[in-house]
Amino acid sequence: MEQLYNIFASSFDANPNHRLAAELELRKLEQQDGMLATALQIVAHPELDITGRQAAAIYVKNRARRMWDHERAINLAKAGGGAAAGGPSNNVPIGEKDRQEVRSNILQTLISSPPQLRSHVAATLNAIVTTDFPKSWPDLIDRISELLNSGDQNATYGGICALLEVVRSFRWKDESSLLEPVSAATLPRLVATGQSILASPTASSAQSGELLWKLVKVYKLSINSQLTAHHQSHQSIVPWGQLFIAIVKHQVDPSQLPADEDERERAAWTKAKKWSFFNLNKLFTRYGNPSQLPQSLDKYKPFAEHFVSTFAPRILEVYLELTVARLNSGLWLSKKAHYFIIAFYEDCVKPKSTWLLLKPHVDDLVQRFVFPLMCYTEADEELWELDAVDYVRSHLDPIEEFGTPQGAAASFLQALISKRTKSTFHPQLQFITSVIQTRTDNEKEGALNMLVSISDTILESSEISNQLETLFVTSVIPELASGNRFLRFRACDLVRVFAGTMRWQDTTNLETTFKGVMQCLEDGELPVRMQAAAAIGTLIDHDEVHAAMAPNAGPLMQRLLKLADETDLDTLSATTSKVVSSFAEQILPFAVEFCQHLRDSYIRVLGEHLANADAELNNINGELDYNPSAESKMFAAVAACQTMYQVLAAADENQQILSQLETVILPVVSYTLEKECVELYDDVLDLTDVIVFNQKRVSEGMWSIFVQLHTTFKASGIDYLSEMLPTLDNIVSYGTEVIKSQPDYRRMLLEIFEIGMTNENLGVVDRVSALKLIDVALLLLTGTIDEAVPGIVQMTLPHVKAEGRESSASLRKWSKLVILDAFVYNPALALKSLETHNAAATFLNTIITDVSHFGNVHSRKVVASAFCGIFALPRPSLANDVQALLPQLLAATVEVLEGLPQAIAERKEQLELFDDLDEDEVEEGEEESANVDGGASAGDDADGDVVDEENEYLEMLAREGARLRSRNLAIATGESAEDFEDMEADEEDEEADEEDIGFESPMDPVPVFERFRSIAGNIQDVVAALNPTARAQLEQVANGVDEQVAKPHVTPVL
Repeated sequence: MEQLYNIFASSFDANPNHRLAAELELRKLEQQDGMLATALQIVAHPELDITGRQAAAIYVKNRARRMWDHERAINLAKAGGGAAAGGPSNNVPIGEKDRQEVRSNILQTLISSPPQLRSHVAATLNAIVTTDFPKSWPDLIDRISELLNSGDQNATYGGICALLEVVRSFRWKDESSLLEPVSAATLPRLVATGQSILASPTASSAQSGELLWKLVKVYKLSINSQLTAHHQSHQSIVPWGQLFIAIVKHQVDPSQLPADEDERERAAWTKAKKWSFFNLNKLFTRYGNPSQLPQSLDKYKPFAEHFVSTFAPRILEVYLELTVARLNSGLWLSKKAHYFIIAFYEDCVKPKSTWLLLKPHVDDLVQRFVFPLMCYTEADEELWELDAVDYVRSHLDPIEEFGTPQGAAASFLQALISKRTKSTFHPQLQFITSVIQTRTDNEKEGALNMLVSISDTILESSEISNQLETLFVTSVIPELASGNRFLRFRACDLVRVFAGTMRWQDTTNLETTFKGVMQCLEDGELPVRMQAAAAIGTLIDHDEVHAAMAPNAGPLMQRLLKLADETDLDTLSATTSKVVSSFAEQILPFAVEFCQHLRDSYIRVLGEHLANADAELNNINGELDYNPSAESKMFAAVAACQTMYQVLAAADENQQILSQLETVILPVVSYTLEKECVELYDDVLDLTDVIVFNQKRVSEGMWSIFVQLHTTFKASGIDYLSEMLPTLDNIVSYGTEVIKSQPDYRRMLLEIFEIGMTNENLGVVDRVSALKLIDVALLLLTGTIDEAVPGIVQMTLPHVKAEGRESSASLRKWSKLVILDAFVYNPALALKSLETHNAAATFLNTIITDVSHFGNVHSRKVVASAFCGIFALPRPSLANDVQALLPQLLAATVEVLEGLPQAIAERKEQLELFDDLDEDEVEEGEEESANVDGGASAGDDADGDVVDEENEYLEMLAREGARLRSRNLAIATGESAEDFEDMEADEEDEEADEEDIGFESPMDPVPVFERFRSIAGNIQDVVAALNPTARAQLEQVANGVDEQVAKPHVTPVL
């Protein structure tokens, strides 16, 4: 043990060489039986230094997570991956003796471990439970129950922590219904423990808070995705509900809480209250609210009807009591308590029964409890002063407000006004107006913030929206030049939300607003500049502003890019995209300069992000800290990519600028692939796609990217073939002659296809992408890949009729097309390749049977060209079974050619519809706005249950989730999955042959009618056997005219 302990201690050494040597030594030792059990003994040894014990705890946790699942461990061992350079593999299976000893000792280790080790031991237990319980560890719950009933506080705490990990293992899926017996066996003892803690003299102690926190969290995880029969029983729901209410109402002795506000927020008792609030809310919102219960949860209807009439009123009563105590007596409530209380109020708005109870308190709640949360506070001032960028992040990113009191307040207000408009809209507007006119600047800012929250309802109300201009003149425009920076910030926010869609009666007011925002864009305060930039994006929609901005679009873009650099946030990406798309002509002279700036910013922020990621991986404590700044850098990199894409799209017809932009942007792609930053592969591949597509050529720089893509695909990019496909397709399409002359490029292309078709870790989508790629290659690289055709046919043929979860209608369709492509490429070679597998006649008969499924232009032309190729072959070269199919092949050819003109016309129509899409959307939006009349009362006829589009959307999500869970379960168990597959097959068959309007097919220019006429001499004997009707149909097709196929000419906008 001493030797192993020393190795663990060295693995935490500050010297990286010592750490690496220790890690390699551990990998050697883990091949010995008993190593894992000994490591757990080190974790439990109280006399050893905590550093070595912590290293051992992390090791045991990681080893259990990776290798405890025996089947997965065997597969990893076979793969032999994960070994350090020159070192042994770390995929050594855990022996049965080790498993037994670890299971025997881990509960006691969990009890005796200090806090800094307990989380690692708990995670180890979770990995074991997920795999072993109950089959390989049937007495686990009995052992946990013994701990819970022991009467010893440490043992009880250990039992609670162990139960927490058991429940955590089944919180998302419980296919064996294990949660029911586990809950029935443990929850009664658990709730009794909670009650005794609250009744004890030391109830306010940190230790009691810790026990209650863990105890309540067990319940929280147990109701995550289901409510068992035990949970629903009167014997369970009553004591647990009473316990949660008692916890949230419990007045903790202030001397037992930290004096520091932040520390108090993290205290154990605060967490116990937080999860009690959570459980009360969850029981109501998910299971106990009958009017909002989705159909997939209909089984809870009896419980919900009882809960909403019996428990929900009591919860609301307690929450109102806490709110009053907060307002009148200064009761301290944590931020999460504020959040959950207000969230519950919001959930009470839509059901009739709870709304009637809440309604009398609404004015007081909004004006005294919610409103202060929406005002500018000392904390806001401190944050602005200390970190303006963080202020911007927290106030301009909706995700940052999620789960906060401020976010809950805004959401509650929005729900209140939009769902119960008749009762609440005008009273709250009067309150807001009064505050704006008579209160302090901080409170005025809060009132303006309230207007932002209810903006949708205001804009839908013709009565109120017509008064907005007056409000702007009196209360918004003047604040754009306010002496208080937070009012300038909020005024720009109102411009952002309202000004773009307002109907300005006096254009002078619009002009004044625009000038005020432009002044704020030069403000000395960063948050004001950021909010002003966001406001500009909405003002551009007005013709007057657009005309005024056009001459200054270039300088405006420079300001936006500078702001993005100052913050490393993606907050302004929408405004930047709007400026580029609105002022494409004015932006072009600056395009190269802008993209140089964006490139440099991208490489800088991505480099910083990767450095932060490396630092986290090298964290010797083994814990990862959430870093919002690091996450923001990734979003900033994405925003830079999207802006470069917009600039490329704006320059789609200027070949000179496109060439210069390509030179500037390709380093972004190369750097991303080199650093294997997979999160950004999708974004940079969009860039390469549009660069090649818009230029219709492949530059030397792009060929280097192609080589890099090949290398990346075989390593970190193995899962990104579908994202690579558009770029690879374009490279083959516009670099055909180079590929024909470069064997290495052809080899890379074929290798990508082979990996895509054969790699066991790839799925149906990847197979389809590989087939789409080789489809283009076969049609364009004529005469240069003969040696590859037999292999292509061999890899594709099994998927022509494949069924089950490893197939799809799209995969079967593209498999057929690729083999047909082989006939277009070289019909004799294709036939020979099929005959090697005795599959020529079988395959052709499949195509004949399915010919009606080949409906779009590309597939019709491929089928016709392939069959014409067969007819052009010397008759003696055809096998007898193939010759027997010639009449059916001819009929199928006639059928696909007969429908081709209609398919071409439909494609042209779809492209025209796509081109008109943006204009149609604008007109539709105008019609919707014009048709809104009396919106302030349209959605609120009475105090009944509110069922709206939000309910319908949640219902749809619930149904789809239930369907997918049922399908996955059927597939996993091998039971009746065919029913689901048949149901999906009909949908897939419809989708598989839809016209891809962004796809330029190599078959588009091929004159298939002319090709058909050219084989007339080869099919005379077949024609002679036709009946008069079929012959007339053939003659009509033979006179067909090859039409030009419409091509896409608009670069898709991200």
